[in-house]
Amino acid sequence: MIHIKDIKLLLCFVGMMLLAACQNEPEPPAGEQKHHTMELVSLTAPFLDVQKQGTTRAVYENNLPKDYIPYDQLYPTTSPPNKTISVFMTPEKESSLGDFIYQGIEDGISVWKSTVTVTEGTQYYIYGFMPRGDADRAVISPLPDLTDAEKSGPDKGYAKGAQLTIKNYESLTSADVCVLVGVRNATAEEKITGPQTPIKLGSFGYKGMANGENRIFVLLKHIYAGIHFRCSIDPAYHKLRCIKVTKLELIAEEISAKVDLTVKFVANEDEEDPVGPNAVTYTSYTAVGEPTTTSTTLFPWEGSDPEFEVPETTPEDFLGCFVPNLVSDFVLRTTYNVYDKQGNLIRKDNVIENKINTTLIPKLKEIGAGEIVSVNLKVAPDYLYQLSGTDLDNPTISITTNP
Repeated sequence: MIHIKDIKLLLCFVGMMLLAACQNEPEPPAGEQKHHTMELVSLTAPFLDVQKQGTTRAVYENNLPKDYIPYDQLYPTTSPPNKTISVFMTPEKESSLGDFIYQGIEDGISVWKSTVTVTEGTQYYIYGFMPRGDADRAVISPLPDLTDAEKSGPDKGYAKGAQLTIKNYESLTSADVCVLVGVRNATAEEKITGPQTPIKLGSFGYKGMANGENRIFVLLKHIYAGIHFRCSIDPAYHKLRCIKVTKLELIAEEISAKVDLTVKFVANEDEEDPVGPNAVTYTSYTAVGEPTTTSTTLFPWEGSDPEFEVPETTPEDFLGCFVPNLVSDFVLRTTYNVYDKQGNLIRKDNVIENKINTTLIPKLKEIGAGEIVSVNLKVAPDYLYQLSGTDLDNPTISITTNP
């Protein structure tokens, strides 16, 4: 007769044997290991403010191409919801699309993590864009002027470049619209210190690494123009009242709300790096639909989050982006509340519109991709001169030429 105690001992013994067998199971060959998750480190060219006379982009060290900096140092910054990079992993079997989402600063560099996976030892050519937006309407293909022989090779022609098309992309947005203009594997040492060897513009190749070693450097190029709003309140007014913004909307009239984007990526086969990002990509914009009035929200107040309190003297920054040369005039609509210094609500849901046109900013009409104009908005203390109680509790927000 078998006792319960003996059964328990037998089951325990079998469990230990199975555990040992699992622990001693040999690892599969390196070439067969799949689904290794990737991480991404992003670098970008700064915006060029065309309002500042004589401004030129600086040359940055740390083995980056001229003008490139870590994305987290970009000024003005973009909001976290817009920080998603979509990449096409080509050409293994069929091109696959995956996303990298911004995580923050790790070991002194910005890191984006994802569920994008690679096969160890496999050669990829990576092309991508941000923000993700309607990524399901994005299509990647080899360059259209390649021969059939070039497209039928092991790399499917993607080693020479690619053409990205995105249908119905927003023409006016609070997101920084970028494309990838260079990628490179990061070594184990670079995971902490950043790039130790140059990253080449126009290089799109990436080879899958072992598990835990798939960190990739990417270079980002802005393909939209920008308008940069700096909001502040005069110290004299701030002594008596607080302005808290609940919504900032950027509005443009008589433009197409959507555009079709076509971006050509050309691999750089020369020994030297190209002169600049324009040597790597070419972007065309095709308006979709009839001109209309469209808008984007630069600052939404969700109700549970704090209202944005306009700071005293030191400006707060907001960014809007748009297709270059698509519009010439904008309107910034600001919805705000007024409080006294004891925190009592004085006036609620005030709305003021500031027209941003080419009379104020002559360069606005000719601004190009990667360029930006700065607009300063200040609550001025007119009540000191007009002695108007209405003006004290219902102030206007005016455009100024000074920060």
